[in-house]
Amino acid sequence: MSADLKPVLIIYKEIMAGDIEKLNERSNITQSGGGARDFRFNPEDLFIPVFQKLFPEVDKFGYLTGVLHWANYASTEVKIDINTTKVRKEVRICQVSKCLRNIPSVSENSIFILIKNTAGEVWPYFTTEEELIEEWNTDISRIIIDGLNAKRRKNTAAAGYIDLETGVNRTNGELR
Repeated sequence: MSADLKPVLIIYKEIMAGDIEKLNERSNITQSGGGARDFRFNPEDLFIPVFQKLFPEVDKFGYLTGVLHWANYASTEVKIDINTTKVRKEVRICQVSKCLRNIPSVSENSIFILIKNTAGEVWPYFTTEEELIEEWNTDISRIIIDGLNAKRRKNTAAAGYIDLETGVNRTNGELR
């Protein structure tokens, strides 16, 4: 992302062991978090409006669509499923193995981040808590780390967002 462009919206998600399997197309086992090779964000009422702001284009099937920009890779197309049901109340980044690059080799301490900048471009990043502390803007890293450490149900991936235009930030856990 260019230095003169500023972030306006950030979404983050803790990477679980099953997520690495999804990214490497090795798992579709729900028990390991492998599922349908999608990254899932819940609850849906927290994340639908944020993903709509991140990717405002909607295709004829009701998916949010957009482009992910990469520093060392060609841009990739992304689809976001926001069509929740009574059973599946979540937002899903579809087929992550096809749209994400620069995949971490292990899930431990890995974090996935989407940043929309003032030009409307969305840039994905994989990082760690240590890198957040050492290399990222302190105000942003503090909010993400607090969100990651919030109290939540066991086996629920930490996720949240920071809207820098409105000053609102939320997590899917209870802040301590």
